[in-house]
Amino acid sequence: MVKEDLWPTIMPLPLDPSERLSLLRTLFSRSIMFEILGLMDLDGMVCQTDIVNSLSRYSNRTVIYALKDLVKIGILREHVVIKQSGERRVRAKCYTLTDLGKWFYLLLVNPLCVDRDLLKSTVEGLFGDVIHKVIMYRDIVCLTGRDLSKMLCKKIMESYIRQHKSRGTTVVTLGSIAIDHYVRQRKSLRGTISYYEYLGSFPGGSGANVAVALSRLGTAACFYGKVATDMYGVELLIDLLEEGVSVDCVEIDKDSNTIETIVFLSDSGRSNILCMINDRSALSPDKLDDRVVEYISSSKAIYVGEVFYEVALKAMEIAYSSGKLIVYRPLEYALDTMMKQYLSLLKYSPIVILNRDKASLLTDRGLSIPSSLFELGASYVILTLDSDGAVVYGRSSGSVRYRPPSVKTVDTVGAGDMFSATLLHMLVNGYDLYEAVKYSVAAATYSVTSIGPRTRVLPMRELEERIGSVVVERV
Repeated sequence: MVKEDLWPTIMPLPLDPSERLSLLRTLFSRSIMFEILGLMDLDGMVCQTDIVNSLSRYSNRTVIYALKDLVKIGILREHVVIKQSGERRVRAKCYTLTDLGKWFYLLLVNPLCVDRDLLKSTVEGLFGDVIHKVIMYRDIVCLTGRDLSKMLCKKIMESYIRQHKSRGTTVVTLGSIAIDHYVRQRKSLRGTISYYEYLGSFPGGSGANVAVALSRLGTAACFYGKVATDMYGVELLIDLLEEGVSVDCVEIDKDSNTIETIVFLSDSGRSNILCMINDRSALSPDKLDDRVVEYISSSKAIYVGEVFYEVALKAMEIAYSSGKLIVYRPLEYALDTMMKQYLSLLKYSPIVILNRDKASLLTDRGLSIPSSLFELGASYVILTLDSDGAVVYGRSSGSVRYRPPSVKTVDTVGAGDMFSATLLHMLVNGYDLYEAVKYSVAAATYSVTSIGPRTRVLPMRELEERIGSVVVERV
C-alpha cells in the first residue's frame, strides 16, 4: 500500500543512460556514501578532515575514496582552501553539495529540522532547475510550451484541492471567476492615445465574489464554476481556498483562459467594466456532474449567477425538488440574448435579484416589473437601485423600500455580490426576507467604500451596528 505521508522527492539524473547507471551504482553501492551526505551542509562547506574524523570507524583511505567517487558522479564539489594552522597557512580540501547533491541530501534529512528560509530557497532553486531541464528536453517528452504551462498549473491546482478538506456546505454558488484589472484615466491626448494609472488587480467574478463574502460572514460556501489552467487560474483558486471556500466542485479546464476584465474607475467611484472574452474563456461549465449534484442536495440554498442555461436549469431543478432556497441573479447578457430560456427558470420559484439595467432591459421587451415575473413563478423580486437602496416586491405581501445611508463611493464593483451574499447568509440563518434585505442593503452600501470587489466585507458585529441607518418604508 502506498502511504500518503510521503516526502515529494524528485531525483534528477543524467540524460545519458550509462552515466545514469554509473551514478546510481556508485551512490547506492556503499552506506558510507549516505553517511557522508548526512554530514554535509545544505548551504555551506565541510572540510575533508572533519568528515574523516566523524567517520573514524572507517579507514582514512576508505573515506577519501568515497569522497572522490561522490565528486566524480557530481554529488559533491571539491574546493581547495587556505586555512590557518598555528603559525602556518595550509591548503585543505573541502566540499560543498552540487545542485544534484542537494536533491540527494534532502532525501536523508527531516525537512522540519532545516532552516525554513534556507529550505524554501533551496527547494525554489531545485524546482527551477527541474523545470529548466524539462523545458530543455521537451521535444523528447513531446511537450509544447503551452502543454507544459497548462500541465503545471493543473497539477498545482489539483494538489491544492486534495490538500484542503471541505468543512461542509450550506450554500452552493454557481457563477464565474475572473481577474479584475483596475485603472483610472490620468490624461487624454489628441488623437488615439490615453494614459491610465494602473491601480491593481483583484480576484473577481460574481459567483466567486458571492462565495467569498459568504465564507467571510461565517456561512460555509462551495463555489461551482470553470477555472482555467493558467497562472491567473492558479492564483484565483488558491485565493478561494485561503478564504475558506470549498472548491471540491470546480471544473479545471486545461483548454481555457481566465476571464479578464478592465475596470475603468472614475473619481466618483462609478465604474465601467470591459470584459475581455473569446471562445477559450472560462465562462461556465457545460453541465453538472455528480459531485455538484451531491453538494446541492446536501446544502440549504443555492445561488445561481452567470452560468449557462443548461447548468442553471439542472441546478434549480434539483434544488427545487429537494426544497432548497434558490436565489437567482441572471446575467444581463444572458437576458439580452436568451431571455425566454433564462426567464423560464422562474418556474422554480426563486428569489430574483435585478438591478436597474436588467429591469430596464425587461421592460423594454414588454414585461412589467414585478407582475410579469410573478406570473412566470418568481417568489419575490428584489430590485437593487445602487445608492438609492433597494425595493422588495412580494407576491402577496406588497412592496418595501430600503433607503441606505450616505457614504463616500469609491468603487461600486461587487456591491451586488455583497448584497446577494448577505441576503443568503441571513436567510439560511433564520431571518425573514424583509429583515435580511435590510442587512443586505447595509452591507452593499459599505462595500463601495474601498477599491476591489471583495475588499470590504463587514463582520456581523459591525453590520448589526449599521443596519439602524437603513430607512425602511412601505410602498
